[in-house]
Amino acid sequence: MAVIVEQIEEWIDSYGIDSDFVRVRVLSEFPRAGATQFISSELVQAAADEAREPQFDRYDPLIMGVDVARFGDDKTVFRFRRGRDARSIKPLKFRNIDTMQVAARVAEAFERYKPDGIFIDNGGFGAGVVDRCNYLKLPVTGIDFGASADREIQGRESGVWYYNKRAEMWGAMKEWLAGGMIDNDPDLIADLPAVEYGYAMKDSRDCIVLEKKEHMKARGLASPDDGDALALTFAHPVAPVDQSYKYAGHGGRGFSAEYDPMPYGDK
Repeated sequence: MAVIVEQIEEWIDSYGIDSDFVRVRVLSEFPRAGATQFISSELVQAAADEAREPQFDRYDPLIMGVDVARFGDDKTVFRFRRGRDARSIKPLKFRNIDTMQVAARVAEAFERYKPDGIFIDNGGFGAGVVDRCNYLKLPVTGIDFGASADREIQGRESGVWYYNKRAEMWGAMKEWLAGGMIDNDPDLIADLPAVEYGYAMKDSRDCIVLEKKEHMKARGLASPDDGDALALTFAHPVAPVDQSYKYAGHGGRGFSAEYDPMPYGDK
């Protein structure tokens, strides 16, 4: 009984007394959203369809997202995205490696693929990885999932507000999936529709909030490591390091039929 009370108190503290998580799990009321699955299975399957053509051009930045785990069932995942294409470069996954080893793998991936930006989960063990990568002078930015959403202009234009940075990144990824292309990876395909969401009040607004990893595990689901790694590629806008398209004489970005999304190694 004490465990149940503690869990309820944690939900209230995490999401708020008026959130959908508390409404559904504690008060047995319907969620205000009508459904609690944040990303639909249909949206995921369409993005994983091999018939969907990649959409990117030569000067879309290549962005790398890194979700860090330590030991146990969770895994550290590197995912890559260029424009609408998150399929051509396969993810890298590691289990039971420490922060120094993760940083070394980040450095190796940077040398191989030359991403324009790298976003790393800065929570828990990720902070040590970010520090080491900064010491190695890699183009790394640490992302705090619990920090405030910082793309306020999107909320003003769309009327959709996010409770924290993680919800904001997943929201951007959800919109992208409508035209994006993902690999047919069972881990990613399982992760994306598994995360539930609700609404919680913040700054006098109803904001979208995502279910925490530990609460997913309590439901018997795996930590969405692949989903979070891909979501990290939407943390902030990234400018391509190569901006020669500005001087190419065609007045804008141009697609090159000879462009190879994986010029640095095996496909």
